[in-house]
Amino acid sequence: MKTYKLFRTREGRLYPLFVETGREMKMGRWLKAGVGELVDSMHVKSKLGPLALRPGFHSTEVPFVDWIGQRQGGVLVQRKDTV
Repeated sequence: MKTYKLFRTREGRLYPLFVETGREMKMGRWLKAGVGELVDSMHVKSKLGPLALRPGFHSTEVPFVDWIGQRQGGVLVQRKDTV
Protein backbone atom coordinates (compact mmCIF):
# COMPACT_ATOMS: atom_id res chain seq x y z
CA MET A 1 0.00 0.00 0.00
CA LYS A 2 1.22 3.51 -0.78
CA THR A 3 0.42 6.36 1.60
CA TYR A 4 1.20 10.08 1.60
CA LYS A 5 2.38 12.44 4.35
CA LEU A 6 2.80 16.23 4.43
CA PHE A 7 6.17 17.73 5.30
CA ARG A 8 7.79 21.16 5.34
CA THR A 9 10.92 21.77 3.29
CA ARG A 10 13.94 23.81 4.34
CA GLU A 11 17.07 23.90 2.20
CA GLY A 12 15.94 20.80 0.29
CA ARG A 13 15.34 18.76 3.46
CA LEU A 14 12.08 17.42 4.91
CA TYR A 15 10.74 18.25 8.39
CA PRO A 16 7.48 17.47 10.26
CA LEU A 17 4.68 20.06 10.15
CA PHE A 18 3.93 20.65 13.84
CA VAL A 19 5.64 18.22 16.27
CA GLU A 20 9.44 17.76 16.40
CA THR A 21 9.79 20.38 13.65
CA GLY A 22 13.58 20.41 13.98
CA ARG A 23 13.91 16.67 13.31
CA GLU A 24 15.03 16.07 9.73
CA MET A 25 13.21 13.25 7.96
CA LYS A 26 15.90 11.62 5.82
CA MET A 27 14.72 10.64 2.35
CA GLY A 28 15.33 7.08 1.15
CA ARG A 29 15.60 5.66 4.68
CA TRP A 30 13.28 3.86 7.06
CA LEU A 31 12.35 6.22 9.86
CA LYS A 32 11.31 5.40 13.40
CA ALA A 33 8.13 7.19 14.40
CA GLY A 34 8.35 9.13 17.63
CA VAL A 35 6.11 10.70 20.22
CA GLY A 36 7.53 14.19 20.61
CA GLU A 37 8.11 16.17 23.78
CA LEU A 38 5.32 15.61 26.30
CA VAL A 39 3.56 18.53 27.97
CA ASP A 40 1.74 16.13 30.30
CA SER A 41 0.54 12.52 30.06
CA MET A 42 -2.12 13.40 27.45
CA HIS A 43 -0.51 16.17 25.35
CA VAL A 44 2.56 16.75 23.20
CA LYS A 45 4.38 20.03 22.57
CA SER A 46 3.83 21.51 19.09
CA LYS A 47 4.16 24.75 17.13
CA LEU A 48 0.39 25.17 17.56
CA GLY A 49 0.45 24.68 21.34
CA PRO A 50 -0.34 21.46 23.22
CA LEU A 51 -1.86 18.77 20.98
CA ALA A 52 -3.56 15.51 21.97
CA LEU A 53 -1.05 12.68 22.32
CA ARG A 54 -1.30 10.56 19.15
CA PRO A 55 2.09 8.84 18.66
CA GLY A 56 3.37 7.72 15.28
CA PHE A 57 3.30 9.00 11.71
CA HIS A 58 -0.04 10.11 10.30
CA SER A 59 -0.67 9.64 6.59
CA THR A 60 -3.45 9.29 4.04
CA GLU A 61 -4.08 7.02 1.06
CA VAL A 62 -4.57 9.94 -1.35
CA PRO A 63 -2.15 12.85 -1.99
CA PHE A 64 -4.63 15.46 -0.74
CA VAL A 65 -5.71 16.92 2.60
CA ASP A 66 -8.57 19.31 3.22
CA TRP A 67 -7.92 19.92 6.92
CA ILE A 68 -4.46 21.57 6.77
CA GLY A 69 -3.97 24.92 5.07
CA GLN A 70 -5.85 28.20 4.77
CA ARG A 71 -8.99 29.00 2.81
CA GLN A 72 -8.58 31.84 0.33
CA GLY A 73 -11.62 32.65 -1.77
CA GLY A 74 -13.15 29.23 -1.08
CA VAL A 75 -9.97 27.40 -2.13
CA LEU A 76 -7.69 25.55 0.29
CA VAL A 77 -4.12 26.84 -0.08
CA GLN A 78 -0.97 25.19 1.30
CA ARG A 79 2.16 27.08 2.29
CA LYS A 80 4.84 27.12 -0.42
CA ASP A 81 7.19 25.07 1.78
CA THR A 82 4.66 22.22 2.19
CA VAL A 83 5.19 19.05 0.15
